[in-house]
Amino acid sequence: MTTLTLQPEEHDESPTEIELETLHARLWEFYGEATGTACSQARDMMQRYYGNNFQSYTHYFLEPMISLLKEIKEIYHKSCEHRQNWPFSIRGCVLLHLSEISQIELSSGDFYFCVGQDSSRSGQFQFILRYHNSAGIRESVFLAPESSTETVAMDLVNRFRDSNDEDLGQMLKNCLVVFEDSVERLKWDEVVSPCQDCRRNRVTSHITNRHVYPKSQTSSYLCLSEGNVNGMTDQRGGHSRSPGPGGGGGNQHDPGGQRSPGPGFYRHRALDCPQTILDVDYQLLQSGICILPGCRDLEGRSVVFIFTSSCIWQNQQVSSVELARHLMYYRSVPREDVRCKGMTVVANVQGASVSTINILLEALYLFEGNCRGGIAVIHLLADEQSQGLVQRSPVYDSHTPFKLDILLTEELLTEFISLDQLPLVLDGLFVYNHEEWIRFHMELDPFVSKIRTVAKYLVCIMQELSEVETMPKTSKESGQLIEHHQHLVKSAFKDQRFVSLQAEGESIINCLRREDLHMGHSEDYRDSMESVNKLYDHLNNTMVKLVHLADSRLTKLERCLQLREFEEECTKIIEWTTRDGEEFLCRHAQLADNLKGIKSQQKEFEKFYFQAMTHIEKGNDLLEEASLLAQSGNFDEATGTYEWALEAMKYAASMKMEHCESFSGLEKLLQSLELYLRDHPVMKPETFENMFHLAGKVKK
Repeated sequence: MTTLTLQPEEHDESPTEIELETLHARLWEFYGEATGTACSQARDMMQRYYGNNFQSYTHYFLEPMISLLKEIKEIYHKSCEHRQNWPFSIRGCVLLHLSEISQIELSSGDFYFCVGQDSSRSGQFQFILRYHNSAGIRESVFLAPESSTETVAMDLVNRFRDSNDEDLGQMLKNCLVVFEDSVERLKWDEVVSPCQDCRRNRVTSHITNRHVYPKSQTSSYLCLSEGNVNGMTDQRGGHSRSPGPGGGGGNQHDPGGQRSPGPGFYRHRALDCPQTILDVDYQLLQSGICILPGCRDLEGRSVVFIFTSSCIWQNQQVSSVELARHLMYYRSVPREDVRCKGMTVVANVQGASVSTINILLEALYLFEGNCRGGIAVIHLLADEQSQGLVQRSPVYDSHTPFKLDILLTEELLTEFISLDQLPLVLDGLFVYNHEEWIRFHMELDPFVSKIRTVAKYLVCIMQELSEVETMPKTSKESGQLIEHHQHLVKSAFKDQRFVSLQAEGESIINCLRREDLHMGHSEDYRDSMESVNKLYDHLNNTMVKLVHLADSRLTKLERCLQLREFEEECTKIIEWTTRDGEEFLCRHAQLADNLKGIKSQQKEFEKFYFQAMTHIEKGNDLLEEASLLAQSGNFDEATGTYEWALEAMKYAASMKMEHCESFSGLEKLLQSLELYLRDHPVMKPETFENMFHLAGKVKK
């Protein structure tokens, strides 16, 4: 058994900044982007076993370990130079650990690589593989420093060549890597593959292809997972006992042996949801390997068809992430009630390779992980070979929320999807042209997106125009508010998106309607046209409402301006009368005692008289204007509110509290109150709350 030779030494001080920079620089050569995580492991080792003594740690551990890392790097890069930091890190995660992983317990199928010292061999540093076998017994496999990761795989195959294939597949399942403080699991083939161009799942393919599946062990229908569908499971063999279509479910066996169902071997990632067709991978879209014709299965679900015979699968140009995003976009196409049922996925995997099946399964699981309930059922149209590849795939997960079954004949599809809803490529009667579908959505999606954007913009303008504002106190403030209002409305109706929709909206809708000749039989097309027509009508209604709201608000602002100008003119007349007029009259209350003084007073009075007559005429004009304002009825709402409040106060004051001292007096008060409430109904609580909320916004 290999153990770590420790050289403990008491050292209270933490490593200096220079020492940490030195450690980082030494490890950067090997770990690249993952150096930060590797340094954390190194510091943890230094603290636990060397008391934070950097000198001891460097002498007894770091230098020998660096020598081992250099040997591994030199040996491995002789055969492959595609990955600069391989096999020390992968995708920014630490692959070759500098200490044992203590964050989690190893479970069946988990393994990881680390470095350590062998006390029985003079403390020689070794390249170590730690794993957990199917029996639950932990072992450590020590390999010579000259072994690369590729020879690690071969050594394990030779070591366990006498074991059954299931044990080997389970032991080499989950490779543990560390990113910052989290432990992640990566696929074995993704770890041991020397470069990105190598085929995925080489070891799994080798094991799987060695199995022969007798026809006696297969059936035309095999249910691999019931998902949320109610069904019985035989716990003794782990096989579903739910009958398949056509009575084929009574003889369901796993042709691959005794594979125990377990969680899929893939890493979940949060994906951004495409909003329009322009957000998905165009090469994948144009290839036609994944289509949404607009047909429905017998349960009324939308159906997605996936075909794996295209050359882009063989050339490994299909990404599981992009395929999952493709499905996320397809999920947004049907109407809401159809979307809630989940999608039915029909995937033709006949003749598919291991890599193709793994990518397909990973894409489906990624989609379901990002869109819970997005998949209701998956029908895999397979042959005997691809059936075994699916069941033996390390990505396959038997514990899924959706139903997964394998169909060995195309005729079985009609048990789930009627013939008139199957495309011609699957010997159905549903006519579908993928190029026309792309052209339709290339026109539809940007148009719908523009409608929603413009409608949202107009609603924001309406909300801004409807906000309760402080009543302008001066005519200047009123004028400024009117200018802002006019600028806001003008900018809204001159917005380029709004203008283009007005100019091109009808023509685009007419262009979309012409596709009815080719796509009218598709429910998705009919639903999309109904939706876009409603959206466009809603936009037009919003425009009309905005015009009415803008006109109404402008009218009120102009009335406010008129009232403020009237108030300011009245204030000027009153201030001149009380200030200048009174002052002049007081100053000339007594006549001068000489002729010259009297003449001077006469001239001043003539000037004052002229000013007084001017102000009097202005006052008369204001009185006439006040009469016109009162007759116009524009301010009845404000005066009526005051009168309503005054009337309520008068009634409350007229209630005689002494009547409360007797029962008969209380009856009189109640009768009086009932009559008053009948003539003045109590407002609803929500109306009062709304008025209270609006009143709180009005500044005094």
